[in-house]
Amino acid sequence: APAYISLLDRLDPSERKFGDVWSIVSAPEGMYLSATERLILYNPATGVRTWKTSGRFRRAFPIDGVLHVQVTGLGLHRLRGETLELAPGGSVFERLDVRGVYRSGRGNVIATSKGFFLQTSTGFEEISSPASRFVGENLLYSVAQLSGGLVALGTARGGFVLASTNGDLLRSFSKSSGLPSDYVAAIAPDRQGGVWLAT
Repeated sequence: APAYISLLDRLDPSERKFGDVWSIVSAPEGMYLSATERLILYNPATGVRTWKTSGRFRRAFPIDGVLHVQVTGLGLHRLRGETLELAPGGSVFERLDVRGVYRSGRGNVIATSKGFFLQTSTGFEEISSPASRFVGENLLYSVAQLSGGLVALGTARGGFVLASTNGDLLRSFSKSSGLPSDYVAAIAPDRQGGVWLAT
């Protein structure tokens, strides 16, 4: 039967004050928890490993199988082996809130509260598109890749939109069209093709 297991007992007492957990990411090497003061990796077979930085950790997500995490004031970092390092061009995100990543026909797109950035071989370049302008005006808060070349975007003040991965706005939903609020905190696609929103 499923059982609740606390990870606190597996952490050194000096590591137990880590703040809010922003993201949980499942990976072949274990479960990553991106908390304000620690990046934590838990594997039942090998135990717990933690990383610290001079900034604060925010959201984490995989890009092409490599864990990436935003560090406030320092930019987007990646975990290469046991080393947490600044991703190439990652300093562009020093003052931006990274919300997630999705895959477009041109490559990986980093979604921030102010717009979108395409990952290139040397870094990131800002994208100008109707969807990017919309999330910049309405403060993107949540993002989820959907099937069929779609991306779901939840904002802090403009509701929810469906967009193509190339940046075209396809459909919008807001308080005026039936949502309880224009603030969409989380998006979760289900196996049947539905999209669940937390407002």
